[in-house]
Amino acid sequence: MKKELENLIDTHCHLYLPEFDKDRDDIIQRAKDAGIEKFFLPNIDSRSVNAMLSLSSSNSGICYPMVGLHPCSVKDDWLQEIAVIEKYLFEAPEVKFYGIGETGLDYYWDKSFIGLQKQNFQKHINWAKEFRLPIIIHSREATEDCISLIKE
Repeated sequence: MKKELENLIDTHCHLYLPEFDKDRDDIIQRAKDAGIEKFFLPNIDSRSVNAMLSLSSSNSGICYPMVGLHPCSVKDDWLQEIAVIEKYLFEAPEVKFYGIGETGLDYYWDKSFIGLQKQNFQKHINWAKEFRLPIIIHSREATEDCISLIKE
């Protein structure tokens, strides 16, 4: 099969999630056949880190892990979630992360955790600066607040 395009990168996919377990390898192969050479995997919460790292390890040079806490995963227990994420980021030198995220603000689904989402996002912005890594931003109905926090 001739590739229509080459050197494509999927900058944001969650192929490590359970809904892809049955046909993950086929999905990756079809994407590669279509010219996608790399997949960047933003993390969403502490429970998904191991699956993401496993996929990255078994597809080294193709799948690249990123670490963060998705704004929709920010709840009352977000500090415990962040502690797990920080442990990977600061205490796992054997793991190379290629970005910080997925993070940001989401005002669409649930507005009760906006203040905590902002704190979470600011923490991720600081990590991105500290580690000099790109930040993967999720913004839904929160563009102005996202821009404001980035500028701070």
